[in-house]
Amino acid sequence: MTEFKSIDRLPVDAREKVVDYSRRLLDIHADNIVSIVVYGSAAGVNFTPGVSDINLAVVFRRLDLAVFTKTLKLVDRGRKDRITAPLFLTAGYIRDSLDVFPIEFNEIKDQNIVIFGEDVFAPMEIDAKHLRLLCEAQIKGKLLRIRQAYLESGGKPGIIRRILTDSLNALIPVFRQLLRLKGVSPQARKEELLKQLAAQFSLDASVLVAIHQHRSHTASLSPSRLEQYLKDYLGQLEQLAGHIDRL
Repeated sequence: MTEFKSIDRLPVDAREKVVDYSRRLLDIHADNIVSIVVYGSAAGVNFTPGVSDINLAVVFRRLDLAVFTKTLKLVDRGRKDRITAPLFLTAGYIRDSLDVFPIEFNEIKDQNIVIFGEDVFAPMEIDAKHLRLLCEAQIKGKLLRIRQAYLESGGKPGIIRRILTDSLNALIPVFRQLLRLKGVSPQARKEELLKQLAAQFSLDASVLVAIHQHRSHTASLSPSRLEQYLKDYLGQLEQLAGHIDRL
């Protein structure tokens, strides 16, 4: 039977699910798998049982449509355990895509648990200029999408709240990489990370923290102040985009 490693580093609520899923992957694909890696919240301190997804990256020696076809039933079964469809990769794809996906691969490199096989992410070297450019594109792109989403919202409070919380959560990986570009080690917990970002880039942390606390159910965004939250949030993202230009 396959022996997995570092399982004790996973959240208790995720261990059995990850081991069972990974064992089935190995049963299906045998010696074609180079490594299985848990990344994201299940590899850090922000995992919330029943809420957080479990993310896996699986590195294959050979990757064709048959690999995906053979895995369809397992992926469908995994959804009930909040295991998202894994990233199926090859070492060559990773090597040739570091300039295209520097944020995504740096996120995996920074926070992962290798439970089977080789650590293919540790040797990766991300070019800082690619990382800076993609961070700028993400922030400026998010500004465009938030403004457009607000126009489509009809001013409905529930939609505005979702715009704020979803967009902020999606930018957390970008914020982490911006701190690394400044030579700062990012805080693990999201609220502390937002305060750290604000301190490093001369931002007002209050609106960022308020939106995060609403998403994590530790506080609530007042309905009467939603327009102000949105205005302040857009203002902070605009300031941050300006700072990135000067990095």
